[in-house]
Amino acid sequence: MAIGNVQNQFDIQEYVSQIMQYERRPLTALQDRKTNTENQITSWDSINATFKKLQSALDELQKSSTFLTNKATSSDSSIVTATGGVNSAETTYTFSDITLAAAASKTSTSALGFSSGTAASIISATEIITGASSVNPNQALSTLNLNLDPGKAVVSGSFYVNGKKITVESTDTIYTILSKINSSGANIEATFADDTITIQQKTAGVSYSVRLSDDTTGFFDAMKLDDASDYPSAYGVNPDWQRTLADSAIGGTVTDGYFNINNITFSVDVDSESLSNIINKINSSEAGVLAFYDSAADKVTLTSTVDGQDITLKNDTAGLFATGALNITDLAEETFTGTSSTFTINGTVMTRSSNTFELNGTTFTLRGSLASGETATITVEKDTDKTETALREFVDKYNDTISEINAKVAADQPLENNRKLKAIHRALRSMVAGSISHEGNGNLKHLSEVGISINHEGRNSTLSFDRAKLVEAMNNDVNDVFKLFAINTENYVWDDDVGFSVDFEEYLKDFTRRYKKGDDPRGYIPTHNDFLRDSIDRLDRRIERMEERMDQREQSLIEEFTELQNAVAKLENMSFSLVSFMNQFS
Repeated sequence: MAIGNVQNQFDIQEYVSQIMQYERRPLTALQDRKTNTENQITSWDSINATFKKLQSALDELQKSSTFLTNKATSSDSSIVTATGGVNSAETTYTFSDITLAAAASKTSTSALGFSSGTAASIISATEIITGASSVNPNQALSTLNLNLDPGKAVVSGSFYVNGKKITVESTDTIYTILSKINSSGANIEATFADDTITIQQKTAGVSYSVRLSDDTTGFFDAMKLDDASDYPSAYGVNPDWQRTLADSAIGGTVTDGYFNINNITFSVDVDSESLSNIINKINSSEAGVLAFYDSAADKVTLTSTVDGQDITLKNDTAGLFATGALNITDLAEETFTGTSSTFTINGTVMTRSSNTFELNGTTFTLRGSLASGETATITVEKDTDKTETALREFVDKYNDTISEINAKVAADQPLENNRKLKAIHRALRSMVAGSISHEGNGNLKHLSEVGISINHEGRNSTLSFDRAKLVEAMNNDVNDVFKLFAINTENYVWDDDVGFSVDFEEYLKDFTRRYKKGDDPRGYIPTHNDFLRDSIDRLDRRIERMEERMDQREQSLIEEFTELQNAVAKLENMSFSLVSFMNQFS
């Protein structure tokens, strides 16, 4: 409310503002409490996110593959490769005399007689110049026009071929115009021969057309293109393998029906399906066969997608594979076999149906042949690098967690000196520094025995990692290293048969668990943040009510001071009048 100043009177707004500033102190305190509570939620959310990252690192330390998977190294990856597995045997495999497995395959015994289709084209209806004269395709239009048939001329302008604009200048020739068409991106090949012009699609098939339009130059007319029977749009003819079976070269042989490949049955509809459709159905099925049509050889080939796997054709009621159709087989059932791989490992001759096989927990893939006297080796050994990566990740995430806690409990922070966080800090430090005493955890009892040690630097207590100690421990007994971190029995009893990482993660879950799970309650952080959010809701309601009261109080003060000011003004006026009256008698 704007208050006008009266001479020798007080400023109402200034007085009210000073009073309200004092009376708003409880409201300001509530707003500060709300801000602080919001900052606490943000801090706890940050702590929660850090705990989650640490949990992810601990998850990796509970997997047998992190500790027990061996790595396999090939001396020649073009000949043989391998992937180690959990507890795969540590040894060296020497390969020799490798003959690769071959997939079963069958190709049409003779060409199918399929047409290759035709490409759309528009050709000058007659010779460009009527009579004995021949047109010179190198003449500029200004000269060329003198030789064209009466009423025919080509001028500057443009026309469109398959939607691509072709610009014509007076200096152009027939050849330069055709060159512009060919380089326009219209997928067209334009040629001149025997006094006629041919504009033809580069791709055969009904879906690929030639469309001529919007000619302002007279080129189509002068070149006799607009007299062609297909002008202004021409369409090609699909090759037989893309036409319906009934309309193809094998239409008289194939009928509606079925066929079966490797116990997968396919239907045939000669009036709606093409060979292309049939091939797509085979390739997208579970038959394990790749089919394709070779237009150059005019044959169909069926190939197993797995080396050494057979292809069995049967129940061909449609006659699709018979002689006169795809020329594959006339038998009611026929199996085309692949060949198995043969090789020698460490002096032992072996045979496998595929080029990929497993031996002693290691998966091998043969990729090339070896002649007599040639060898390639696979060395299987502990994958210490994988374990090291997982342990370093844990160390890094633990140190991040400690740094985050220290930052949040520091002076002037929303969680300054928070007792809960300080207790968590002490518990984490105790777990990494203490011993693992659960039953069945093997001979290792401390993280320091696998290279993880704690640095006692006041509140920091960060971890460091020593690779040499890890390698030593894994060489002594990798299973002991695994047992130190992970669950040791399939049906473990809590607090009896679990390793460090399980213990540690369960502790963190007590703080991060978002939802109640079985007998496990929600985590402390989500629960506490819900409590803080409820507190904010209550503060919002109190703040709202108090702001209403402050607004009413401010308005009331303004009205009271205004009345007071008016009263003072009246007294001043009365005093002025009295003085004036008295002056009359002086």
